[in-house]
Amino acid sequence: MTKNEGDGGLSQRKNKPRGRPQPFSHLLVCDFEATCDADSAGLYPHEIIEFPVVCIDTAQLAVVAEFHSYVHPVRRPKLTAFCKELTGITQSVVDDAPTLPEVIQKFGQWVREVVYPLCKMWKQQYPPSQLASNCLGDLGKKFKYDEKDNKEWVGCERMVCFATDGPWDMRKFMHECSVVRDGHIFPPLFYRWVDVRKCFKQHFNKWPRKLVDMLRTLRLDFEGKQHSGIDDSRNIARILIELMRRGFFVKRVSTIEYKCPMDVGGVILTQEMRELCDEENAKAKQRHLRE
Repeated sequence: MTKNEGDGGLSQRKNKPRGRPQPFSHLLVCDFEATCDADSAGLYPHEIIEFPVVCIDTAQLAVVAEFHSYVHPVRRPKLTAFCKELTGITQSVVDDAPTLPEVIQKFGQWVREVVYPLCKMWKQQYPPSQLASNCLGDLGKKFKYDEKDNKEWVGCERMVCFATDGPWDMRKFMHECSVVRDGHIFPPLFYRWVDVRKCFKQHFNKWPRKLVDMLRTLRLDFEGKQHSGIDDSRNIARILIELMRRGFFVKRVSTIEYKCPMDVGGVILTQEMRELCDEENAKAKQRHLRE
């Protein structure tokens, strides 16, 4: 399920920039939710079950689009009571959701159909000086881009970066659990992100303990349900927008070394994960037939 709020922010694009120039025209705020259990001592095989992305226009300091999908877990398809209580996600929601490869594909389609066109219009609206990409120095030169599948959009891809509350979404749930363990393929865009906690530390010179601490310091209240991926993402977006409104400038980007799937043998999924996905997809079809 994708969502493009209103007209994608086009009604605002005739206004003058509200924010100072940043290295990126758009920031994609993401806060995954994953399967979990209490007292698992870090050994639980987490899988992403909610995949939310909130797109910020850094010139207008506004949310201009959203992507949101739940994800069907295949290693442990039955959610624990702890997980359901924490996230508010019900068993029926993940039972009816697509598997992770399908969601990644849908996300890629959303980026091409919604985000990159916004980037193209952004370039037409604002002078080159509004995009301070050269401020990243040598780090920006090391970024990898999806030239194989999205070659015509590479110019727009350079204008976009993820943003997360800490390193865990990309290092743990995306890379360690989904890529390294299960063999899922995420585009190179996921391998670089702005760490909002580091942004907060850079601006206030103190480390926040959690999301609500950052909101409280900025005199903002949490909106929605905590540990709902989409609500967390929207609140992280509010933090970033408020920081940029106060003059914050993105100086640092966290990265994971990206290796093209062809460089590691072209394996899309581990054999085990492919079989699990096929099994769960077959079960979903049977459920729909019975309905």
